[in-house]
Amino acid sequence: MGKLRKVLIILPQITLILAGMFSPFTRVAYATEIIVTGNGDGSTSEVNTAINSTTSITQNNDANVNNDINSSASTGGNEANGNVQAVSIQTGNINNSVEVNNNLNNSIATIDCCPSNGSTFTISANGTESVNSIEVNSESTNTYSINQTAIIRNNILGYSNTGGNSANNNSGSVSIETGNIDSKSKIINDPINQYYLKAGVIKPNFSALVSENGAGSENYVSLNILHNNSITINNFFSVDNNLDWQLVTGDNTANNNLGNVFIKTGNIMFDTVIRNAANIGGVNLTCCKAFRDDQDPPDDEEIPDDKEVPDDEREATPTPKPTNGIGGSSVLNSASSDSGGVSPSVLGLSDTSSPAMSLIRLLVGTLTALLGFIIVSQKLYAYKKALQIYIKV
Repeated sequence: MGKLRKVLIILPQITLILAGMFSPFTRVAYATEIIVTGNGDGSTSEVNTAINSTTSITQNNDANVNNDINSSASTGGNEANGNVQAVSIQTGNINNSVEVNNNLNNSIATIDCCPSNGSTFTISANGTESVNSIEVNSESTNTYSINQTAIIRNNILGYSNTGGNSANNNSGSVSIETGNIDSKSKIINDPINQYYLKAGVIKPNFSALVSENGAGSENYVSLNILHNNSITINNFFSVDNNLDWQLVTGDNTANNNLGNVFIKTGNIMFDTVIRNAANIGGVNLTCCKAFRDDQDPPDDEEIPDDKEVPDDEREATPTPKPTNGIGGSSVLNSASSDSGGVSPSVLGLSDTSSPAMSLIRLLVGTLTALLGFIIVSQKLYAYKKALQIYIKV
C-alpha cells in the first residue's frame, strides 16, 4: 500500500511541473491558483509560494534662475537758460511696468490600478490521515521619491524721471511743469516645487476552499500579506527678490530770473507685488477595487476631501487562522484576508485563460493523465508481480 500511496503523491507533483512549463501563457490573468487534490491516504503534501511585487518611482528637479532687469525712462533733464523772453518747460508722463514670472519644478506621478483578478487556494479530495498545507507569502513594496530644488534671484533696477529741469538767468517769466509717473513692478514665484502623487494600491483578493477531504486529514491554508509604502518628498526653495526704483518729478531749478517763476511737479504712483508660493502638493494613495476575470479594470474614482468614511469601513478584516478540515464535510472553511481589508469573493476557481490557453491546458492535462496512467499501471503491475512471488513463496 505504501508504494501505491507514493504514486498518488507523484501525480500532483508532475501536474505542477508541467503546468509551470506553460505558466508564461497564463500570466495575463494576473491570478494565482494552487490546488492540492487527489493525494492518497497518509500522504503529506506541502506547497509554499511567494508573491512579490516592487514599484519604484524617483523624480529629481533642480532649477537655478537669475533675473536681472534694468528699466529706465526719462522726459526730464531739460534746460532753458539766459533767455530774454518768457520760458515754459513741460515734460511728458511716464508709464513704466516690469513683471517677472517664475514657474519651476512641477512633478506629477500617476500610477493607475493594475488588474488583480484574485487568487484561489484549494485543498480537496485528499485521502484519510493525509496532511495537506498551502502557505502563501505575499509582499508588495512601493517606493516613491520626489526631490526638487529651486534657487531664484530676481533683481529689478528701475528709473523714471520727468524732473531735473532748469531755467536760469532768464529776462522773462519762467514756467516749469513736470509730468506724472506711474510705475508698476510684479514678481511672481508661483508655483515653485509643485508635486502631486496618485498611486493605486491593489487590494488583494484571496479565497480559500477546503472540502471533501478524508477522515482524520489535516489541512492548512496560511496567508501572510505585507504591504510596504515608502513616500519621500524633499523640497528646497530659496528666493532673493531685490527691487531698486528711482522715481523723480522734482529737482527743478529756476534761479536769477527777472520775471515770475512757476514750477509744478507731477504725481508719482508706484505699485509693486511680490508673491512666493512654493513646496505645494499632495499625495493620494487609494485602494483599487478587486474585480473578476470577466470585469474590466475599475476607473479611477475621485474621493472628495470632505467625504466622511463610516467607522465600520475603517476596520480591517481580521486575518483568519489556518483552517483544519476533517471528515467528509462539503466545505469546512473558507477564508479571504488582507491586513488592510478584503473584498468578499466567491469560492471556486476563476477562469484565467483565453480560448487558446484553455486548449493548451486541456492538452497538458490529457498528456499528464496519460503519463500518470502509464506510471500507475507500471507500479501496480510490479506490485502485483511482487505479491504473486510472495504468495508462491
